[in-house]
Amino acid sequence: MTAARLSRLHAWAWGVIGTAFMALAMAPIAIVPLFGDDFEIAALHDLEYHGSLLNVMAQGWWGDLQSNRFNPVGREFSLGYHVFAREAGAITGADPQTFYRLGTWALGCASALAAAFTLVHAARFVSARNALALAPTYAAICAAVAVTLHLHFLSHDPTLTIAEIGYGVVVLSLWLIGLGFRALRPNVPLGRAVWPFAVLSMAGTLFYETFVTAVAAMALVFVVVLGRERRWRLLGWLLGAGALLPAAVFLAGRWWVNTYATDVAQYSGTELQLSAGAARTFALYTAGTVPGASWRHAAAVTGGPMFVAPAMITATLTAALLIATLVLLRRWRSLPRLVPSRRLWLVLAVLAIHVAGTYGAQSASPKYITTIYHLGVVYLGYATGVLVAAMLAVGALLFLPRRIARVTAVVLVVIAIPFTYVQHALNWAVATEIAGLVTPNDRITTELSRGALAEPERCELLHQWVGRDSYFGTAPDLMATIFESLDARYETHHGEPFCASDAPEIPLEERPSVTSPAAGPAPEAPQP
Repeated sequence: MTAARLSRLHAWAWGVIGTAFMALAMAPIAIVPLFGDDFEIAALHDLEYHGSLLNVMAQGWWGDLQSNRFNPVGREFSLGYHVFAREAGAITGADPQTFYRLGTWALGCASALAAAFTLVHAARFVSARNALALAPTYAAICAAVAVTLHLHFLSHDPTLTIAEIGYGVVVLSLWLIGLGFRALRPNVPLGRAVWPFAVLSMAGTLFYETFVTAVAAMALVFVVVLGRERRWRLLGWLLGAGALLPAAVFLAGRWWVNTYATDVAQYSGTELQLSAGAARTFALYTAGTVPGASWRHAAAVTGGPMFVAPAMITATLTAALLIATLVLLRRWRSLPRLVPSRRLWLVLAVLAIHVAGTYGAQSASPKYITTIYHLGVVYLGYATGVLVAAMLAVGALLFLPRRIARVTAVVLVVIAIPFTYVQHALNWAVATEIAGLVTPNDRITTELSRGALAEPERCELLHQWVGRDSYFGTAPDLMATIFESLDARYETHHGEPFCASDAPEIPLEERPSVTSPAAGPAPEAPQP
């Protein structure tokens, strides 16, 4: 076998190993029905879209806008993601939950690949002698995620809900940082250096607001590096097309929404409130990313780790893959030792600005100051923290001298194996607890696709949902709209309303969500 063919074979093997790591990490979410925003969006928007993807595209630009937010690209992607899942389920008869969970897995893999891409080009930026291969770097990052990924009880954890935004912005942000470091290499043509970065910068800025932290961090590096090297033309193009133009669109879009757009809903998640509460939220949010930091909260709400068969299987397979990865890395010599330089500080600064900016922007809003009120509650930015932490762990290991790195890797794997068993047992416990709270959601989304139940059974599902989903604080007006949309969608695909004869009464007052301090201790899962 030729060296080139053997190299390709190794690359494919690393790709499979990394993807398997991510599947094992996310296996518990397979048992969790859609809840929160995923369930509401999947059930809600039939009235606006009438099954038309074109209506979805239009809605992203000028419909259902929120104050201080202009993210049409992100809205189009998110709404298209939900509508596609809904329509695919209706056409095939498959439970939309299957699409959502497979989509989360795919987005997790894409995030790890973007992190590997960034690490490859950041290492090359640090020293021209650093030549990392993408595939084994991807596998190593996935291994770190498989050990440390934590599921959070009834948080806006992107692994459990709104994955298309939580992981989608990670893909775009890290990819942009990687493109930025690649653009600084002296042998890259001007067009190839500028336009991929500029296009992605514009798209990401219109995708989600925390993306701008990656743009700002790379703009700082451009000024420092290109200014020192007197590469003024490249600096002008990268700053103009890749930073200033997206910033202008970002600010102009927000100004237009707040000044001229009609029917704009107030959204506290994009308001800034610099206070002691924001600092406390930032500290809790950041600490919640540390591996093992949320164990106590998870154990408190679930009764402790569930060392059941599924958890033991995923943990054992993860441990076996860790050992196999360690052996193969040494045998194939897939990851070389990296050479440090003073530029390493710039790489660390970029990642620190991006993570701190992401967490800081979300921590300084009234919505999250009241939501992230204790350790163990996170928001969508958790995915950014996990992937960056995994990337830093892999990079730190590669910068060590070879002998020290080998010993350190063995020690880390020995520590990681028992850690993995506890983490996976807790993840399965959290998934089981959430599934117990939202059991009707799964039956409702399945029925929307299959149309197999008689109307009395469908109405009973709605009665159960009102009784259980009210734990999440669903507003009465939103609940009424969901009922109306369910009827319209079910009639479109199955010829009759979802529940016309015995619809449940809607609570007159909004009940506090279990993610709010006003709700007190988290409720136990209602018994069937």
